[in-house]
Amino acid sequence: MCKCKCRKFATSVRAYSNQTEVPLSPNLNSWAVQNSGNTLVVVNSQWILQPGQSVGLGGNEGEIFVGKLYLQFALPTPAPPIPENRGVVMQKFYVDEC
Repeated sequence: MCKCKCRKFATSVRAYSNQTEVPLSPNLNSWAVQNSGNTLVVVNSQWILQPGQSVGLGGNEGEIFVGKLYLQFALPTPAPPIPENRGVVMQKFYVDEC
């Protein structure tokens, strides 16, 4: 007999073009960052994303992310003629309490 409870969730997507601490949704379960610009996106000083690359951190069922999410931008070598910083952050969060 299954005793699992269904959880309701929603998602949000927002693009950033400046260095920032990303405001995280309450009850955040997972996030992903995609570099859709032509510069480098640095995520939490750990991951350097080339244009077109992405990174994510997914939570298991019921887990809540309690960390921080920082975005920085850097120019690649050679630099593009017209630099465009664009980091797209996707968040999945629960809308009900556990």
